[in-house]
Amino acid sequence: MKKIGMIFSGYRSEYVGMGKDLYDTYRSVQEKFEEASSCLDTNFVKLCFASSEVEMSKVHNAYRALFLVQISIVDLLKEAGIMPCLVGGIDVGECSALYAAGGISFADGLYFINKYTRAYETLITSEKYAQIMISECDPEFVEKICSEATSNNDFAVVSVYISATTFIVSGTLAAIDEVKKRVKAQKAVVKKIRLGSGFHSFIMDEIVKSIKMYLQKIDVKSTEIPFVSGTIGQTLTEGEVILASLMQQIHAPSYFESVITAFEECDVILHIGPSDWVVPLMASVFHEKTLYTVQSLADIEKCKKELI
Repeated sequence: MKKIGMIFSGYRSEYVGMGKDLYDTYRSVQEKFEEASSCLDTNFVKLCFASSEVEMSKVHNAYRALFLVQISIVDLLKEAGIMPCLVGGIDVGECSALYAAGGISFADGLYFINKYTRAYETLITSEKYAQIMISECDPEFVEKICSEATSNNDFAVVSVYISATTFIVSGTLAAIDEVKKRVKAQKAVVKKIRLGSGFHSFIMDEIVKSIKMYLQKIDVKSTEIPFVSGTIGQTLTEGEVILASLMQQIHAPSYFESVITAFEECDVILHIGPSDWVVPLMASVFHEKTLYTVQSLADIEKCKKELI
């Protein structure tokens, strides 16, 4: 039997209309939307299918909508008998992965994401910070220039290690400008990105303090399906350890490259939900594995035909 892994991307993969054909086809997906709308007092049908890209890109909206669509797809795959042997993700994708592993309920996932994004959105609208993506660089160089750009009240940190040569750097405006100058001088590629990927650094310490009491109310169960922690790059199954990892990943660097490496043991890797970069990244690492993006009705039917 083939070993199937499921991986979930995060912020900036969302778009208006995602999941529409699944919602139109499956009553179970409609019920998930109804439950989410009731729990969070938000019209998710309107948000996901009839809002603007600007509205959808707001952190509070994007994270919740991605979680809703991703777990809806997971449920459809499981109902068809397609079960993962390993799960992992980045940003909100970690919550979706934990749901897929059986570690949290749908309601608890919504509760956590709702509390987290409310606090996080307040932070990023303060206009004190910026994020950039740096590629075609080695990690030691990026870490060095972040350190050199840090002084007094200005700082820059590597918050996400996407791959061996691609990173997200977060920090204050002045420090990020300095990092950009130094990186461009080395002819590396720099791209300013919309704030929303987790800062995954000490910038988030106050947010952790403010939502810690809410996180401790979440019932995180031990799982039979291993969950890959993006913070420590290891597979976890014990509920208390997973909860600690979930809290830690808010204010500690995220190592997505380690998450990807963990999928070496899988024969087939399913990327669940929308994304324009996860599957190509995994394809560059795993040249001989079967990779699928599962975000539409046609994708679900293809998986049923080829994996069952």
